Amino acid sequence: MKYLFLIFAFLLPQSCRQSTDDASRSIIDGTWETACVVNPDRTSQKVRYTFLITNVVTRVQNQFSDTACSVARGTVVHTGIFELAVRTEVSLYEIDLFFREVFATPANEEGATAWNAQTFCGLTRWLPREDEEVTSLTDPNCGVFGTSNIEYRDLIQVVPDTRLTFGSTISHNAPRPEAVDANNPLYVFNLVKP
Repeated sequence: MKYLFLIFAFLLPQSCRQSTDDASRSIIDGTWETACVVNPDRTSQKVRYTFLITNVVTRVQNQFSDTACSVARGTVVHTGIFELAVRTEVSLYEIDLFFREVFATPANEEGATAWNAQTFCGLTRWLPREDEEVTSLTDPNCGVFGTSNIEYRDLIQVVPDTRLTFGSTISHNAPRPEAVDANNPLYVFNLVKP
């Protein structure tokens, strides 16, 4: 009986985290976006994820110079791949994001001027509508990427065809969160209907 208990105790944690197949990954297939979030400096942003069943992910952070997400300032785009694993004990998914490229683009002259004034990503050569690769830059106001292989470990709760709720903001220095945070508007993404 003691051995039966030990076998059960060993196998239970292994069964709680399962890799997902194409059918499981399709639960997040699509484009998801936050509401307009006002920043402390009176600017605003929206973040958009696009997940494809082929494990490709794009994260787009649209920055605005007003509080209504109507006057574009610039865009930061992450591209890479993701892995999804079921956590059956809590009906959540572990998601690992592996970004290989990050590009930033000022939307217009005002955006380029603002980014140059704040030395966004440590740069002062921003030009309107010109992409800059910022993947390996380590300036603190650029997300502190500092590597060409950016990995984020997170947790998501999925309401199919409606909402994704993440556990943390993008941070490659933080451990995987233990729970999702529906109270933070930067962690709640609604499905964008075509």
